[in-house]
Amino acid sequence: MLGSTVASDLFGRVNPIGKKIDVGGIRFTVTGVLKATGSSSSTFSDPDSIAVAPLPAVQETLTGYGALDQIIVQATGSDTVGAAEAEVTQILGQRHDTASSGTADFTVSSQASVQSAVSESSRTFTVLLGAVAAISLLVGGIGITNIMLVTVTERTREIGIRKAIGAPRGAILGQFIAEATVLSLTGGLLGVLAGVLGSLFTIAGVKPVLVPSSIVLALAVSVAIGLFFGSYPANRAAKLRPIDALRHN
Repeated sequence: MLGSTVASDLFGRVNPIGKKIDVGGIRFTVTGVLKATGSSSSTFSDPDSIAVAPLPAVQETLTGYGALDQIIVQATGSDTVGAAEAEVTQILGQRHDTASSGTADFTVSSQASVQSAVSESSRTFTVLLGAVAAISLLVGGIGITNIMLVTVTERTREIGIRKAIGAPRGAILGQFIAEATVLSLTGGLLGVLAGVLGSLFTIAGVKPVLVPSSIVLALAVSVAIGLFFGSYPANRAAKLRPIDALRHN
């Protein structure tokens, strides 16, 4: 029995039933094609991409008569998965005599339990990435504050001259907030550029997907960081007294 994808790859539009295929030097006769499911899983085999043969025939010709390391069972429906899992556990427990030993030498898991574990891992990974991102934003924001404080110190006389000739407090405040925002936005643009370039490459067999909304979010966060962390240096510059600023060396 061939999965629909395997049958299509090997025979195209030709009816494969009765045809011969070569598997590991052994010829098998195709007796049927499994109905296409259109589903795949990174944990369980894709049912459309498998070939199924009687166990005795496979053991006799390909694998030998060693122990089986995996058995895949399909429930009749999603509502019977729990019952099927319990029944499989009972049957294996009887055959492996787990009652006398007290321990089971096998494990039974369903796709639902695996998906639950994967979802939990994904949530943990998301929280971890969020924490790293938050720390990075905080460090970047503190860096912007320090840079702007140094800028205010270096341009104290310039600020004093501007205020002495009548520049309003709002103009000084707006100028330094704008400079901090531009600085932060430049960093955001460089980060977006790095992300776009990284999405062009396949990493560990996975092609990254670039979400346009994430670019907008990244730039918006950059602007917000600039406005927030640039407000203190800008306010400090705006509060300088002209006479004190002009005396600064």
